[in-house]
Amino acid sequence: MRGFGFVVVVAIYVVESNRYAEQLYEDLLYYYNKNVRPVKNASESIKVKFGASLIRIIDVDEVNQVLTTNLWLEMQWFDYKLSWDPARWGGIKKLHIPSDQIWIPDILLYNNADGEPHITIMSDALVYHNGLIVWKPPSIYKSFCPINIEYFPYDSQSCSLKFGGWSYNGFLLDVRQLPSADSPIINREDESGKEYQYLEKGMDLSGFYQSLEWDLMSLTSQRHEQLYPGCCGQDFYIDVTFAIALRRKTLFYTVNLVIPCMLIAILTTFVFYIPPIEHKMTFSISILVSLTVFYLVLIELIPPTSLVIPLIGRYLLFTMFSGRHVNIAISPISKLLQKGWLCTSDASLDASSLHRNFSKIHRHQKGRRRRD
Repeated sequence: MRGFGFVVVVAIYVVESNRYAEQLYEDLLYYYNKNVRPVKNASESIKVKFGASLIRIIDVDEVNQVLTTNLWLEMQWFDYKLSWDPARWGGIKKLHIPSDQIWIPDILLYNNADGEPHITIMSDALVYHNGLIVWKPPSIYKSFCPINIEYFPYDSQSCSLKFGGWSYNGFLLDVRQLPSADSPIINREDESGKEYQYLEKGMDLSGFYQSLEWDLMSLTSQRHEQLYPGCCGQDFYIDVTFAIALRRKTLFYTVNLVIPCMLIAILTTFVFYIPPIEHKMTFSISILVSLTVFYLVLIELIPPTSLVIPLIGRYLLFTMFSGRHVNIAISPISKLLQKGWLCTSDASLDASSLHRNFSKIHRHQKGRRRRD
């Protein structure tokens, strides 16, 4: 019997709480205008704390130089219009309100690469009784990332995500970093002497999933105050830039690209120790074809750029030219051997006999020039 009474009391409490929540929701939004900034003075700026959690590095497109990431953003600000006394509303201290029903800061990605810089999922905002609003929308962003392939596949890349207000300048929308307990905000100066705010732990990585291709080396954030040209002179805007340092995981490329190329290059030296002269040509041509195939594979992996040639590409080109020179060197010797002008003890060409035969060719050509 006592258990039944307890269930009845809990049911009544839940019903009353839902009724208070419905009435509070209607009361807060009845005269609310989501198109007006929630400030008492029009010239007053609204402070928005901005942070993010990195969930996953989805893709690094080297060809198009685009970084795709999955982020959970977090914004905090105060809205005096959305505050209430919990004692008058059944002890309710927080309320979930759809974000499209209230004013939210139009913070978007400046360096977006797909034409969709805004937040794509409009999740609910958590509103506290003192007017504090916490909004954590998830979103997938594609940002420009300059790729330097000089040391491919042992390369490191530095990408950035630059967020800031779009409609409101820095005097109306004050975007600030959201610090953590173990990473305080530090004031620094850049090379030009301009101050900025630096945060060593730029994003929350508690829910981060490791990438199969990239290692995350560091992730910092910086708050900048920058002037942009406008119709009536320069305008002042604030942005928060997340700097992401990545390093490529090299095991796949080392096993499937670098080591085979090195082994093929080493095989080039064995052409001098193959006995029949016909086999030398076949062997050297096979090596040249193999290096050409690997070079074509490399071209498919790296972005088409004329700024720099990766070191592995230079190595393959050098090895291909070396193999070609070996073919050029063997071809005249093969013809001379077929005509009987040169001979070796076992019809083979090792390193010492190759040197002697080259000397004979040089003396033979020199004698012909004298007779002519």
